[in-house]
Amino acid sequence: MKNVFKLIGIIALAAVIGFSLATCDNGTGGGGGGGGGNPTSATYTGYDSAGKAYKLVISKNAQGNSERDSRLVNADNEAWVNDQPVGHRDGIIFKADGTFQEIDDYSHPLEIWGHYQTGSWTTSGDNRLTLLNDPRWPAACPYTVTSTTLTFVGSPGALTNTTKMAVTLGGPRSAAGPAAGNPGRAAYAPQSGDAYELTYGTLISTGFVYEIPGGGEIILKPSNAANTATFTVTFSGSGITSITGTITWSTGVTDPAPGNLPIPPGTFTLTGIPAQHNGKIVNFGGPLNGSDVLSGGSLFDSILISNGRVDIPVWVIPGNGSIYNAVGYNGNDTVEAITITILDPDNPSSKTTSVLFMSVKFSNGGASRSWNAGYVVEM
Repeated sequence: MKNVFKLIGIIALAAVIGFSLATCDNGTGGGGGGGGGNPTSATYTGYDSAGKAYKLVISKNAQGNSERDSRLVNADNEAWVNDQPVGHRDGIIFKADGTFQEIDDYSHPLEIWGHYQTGSWTTSGDNRLTLLNDPRWPAACPYTVTSTTLTFVGSPGALTNTTKMAVTLGGPRSAAGPAAGNPGRAAYAPQSGDAYELTYGTLISTGFVYEIPGGGEIILKPSNAANTATFTVTFSGSGITSITGTITWSTGVTDPAPGNLPIPPGTFTLTGIPAQHNGKIVNFGGPLNGSDVLSGGSLFDSILISNGRVDIPVWVIPGNGSIYNAVGYNGNDTVEAITITILDPDNPSSKTTSVLFMSVKFSNGGASRSWNAGYVVEM
């Protein structure tokens, strides 16, 4: 019986949190998460200190000028190899699918090559090469190519002058060689000339990828901006960590970029939501460490339920603060109760449905639950 009364008390507390958050308005709208497994686009999201989203979508080859130079593409069992003695050679393989492998014969049997770095590559029309996943290479490295030779200007020294030759690949390079690099994301790797769309609330900026310097940076050129006007987005994984320069919006209005963005929020994923709730918005809340509150949903952005699922960014509102003091949540707490309140976006004051989850364990700011695992309350 004591547990029943405790559950009733927590439901009441969660309902109060949900309703108190539902009555707040931070003056922002739109936004929402993005991404997915589309191999022709990449999505990055960051949030300002008020929890408002910057969402960047980059789509493949919209300008038509980011095709890779087919003269660099290697056939099977072929590579561009430098002119060092056997046992001291480096090489690189360019594949037609836009990936590359850096190889060497340092620690393998005679004529067997090991690979130690992989990633994505692209070229521009003026014979400049960018390797997206190798920070040792300069951005837009100039090159000259014939049917049998490939020369780089300003590349890592070992690969200045190369010749096309047959190779036999073994396994990855041993630990004695250079540290393995970033193998590249499974998602689409942006290239120079791709189209972009940046949204921030109702503001939209569109244009193309001007340059990819490496190191998690993408330089963007708005289509309606002056010739030299660009801005730079820095990302880590799928999160935007900073935006610098001047953003030109589609209206012609320009704004200084926000600079460094705060810690990105965690994510609470709810699945198995009944179909009648598709297209509705959610509020999310739960008590954390005494007076602090976990929060998310329509208080920050109008996150819509789609196909029985919703991914809710999770923020921490300090007990003595407001949503303007919110910071991204990336903790590993077990939260005693989480409530999600479902609202009709066209009639927020209409009847609501709440679902309560007990003892939710977060890992690096993330957690997930199925609808059937919660306690459903109609209000």
